[in-house]
Amino acid sequence: MSNFLGWLIIVVFGIVGFAAGGTAGLFLGEAIGDVTAPSGAEGVGNVILAVLVGFWVGAILFGSLGVWLGIIIRRRMNSEK
Repeated sequence: MSNFLGWLIIVVFGIVGFAAGGTAGLFLGEAIGDVTAPSGAEGVGNVILAVLVGFWVGAILFGSLGVWLGIIIRRRMNSEK
């Protein structure tokens, strides 16, 4: 059961990190896109690209951090036995 709990912690931390990083990256990408894109219809593509890139970069970074933290917790749980 402990082995299952360790894997569950890794998965949950990864999912939470992906969601939190995606949300943060989405808002940051929108803010950056609004500042750097020209106003009007010609700047819409740049804003959309900045939002998508911000979402994926944030999600991948925070998701990886969540998995890494879950692995550390799992190793500490197994070493205490």
